Amino acid sequence: MFKLTSLRTPLTAIACVCLLATAPVAMAQQDTTVEDRVFIEKAPTPDEFVDMLFSSPNEEVTTRGIQMHGSPEQEATTASAPSRIVAAPVRFGFNSATIPAEFEATLLSLAKALSSPEAEGQKLRISGHTDPVGSDAFNLELSQRRAEAVGAFLLQNGVAADRIETQGLGETALVSDDHAKNRRVEFQAKSQ
Repeated sequence: MFKLTSLRTPLTAIACVCLLATAPVAMAQQDTTVEDRVFIEKAPTPDEFVDMLFSSPNEEVTTRGIQMHGSPEQEATTASAPSRIVAAPVRFGFNSATIPAEFEATLLSLAKALSSPEAEGQKLRISGHTDPVGSDAFNLELSQRRAEAVGAFLLQNGVAADRIETQGLGETALVSDDHAKNRRVEFQAKSQ
């Protein structure tokens, strides 16, 4: 079983958005309200990734033993599935954009989920994040490299380049006082 928590936060960030295998195409002000952010502690299966990322907003999604919106943890919790951001357990070392080997199984599950029928016609936005140590400019660039490293891994494992979008958000969306938990990537499905 894996542990999930959910967090409602407004997220405003200056983000460098680019498609993988192209130069950065835009610097844009991003103003997004995150309806549902899910943090995962253990590697989900491909089917669990499909449920979290690609379920229709009108479908009910049953999650096993997760805590959603501060409700008490239950054996089975049912929640509607808006476009949600999934923070999978892919964390990076200090000042590093190298994917640690221990997180490759999570990314292989994600690559398999992207080949499912439920994911057809969907893009995956990969957002890289950093801890607050260092300058804003350095952290923005490092977070972009983290997102691109994950995108490159997915490309090497059969995901088409036109289905991947990367962005670096630097230190603009800290989730913990624990710096290691902020050095992460997050995933969000988007219609193509």
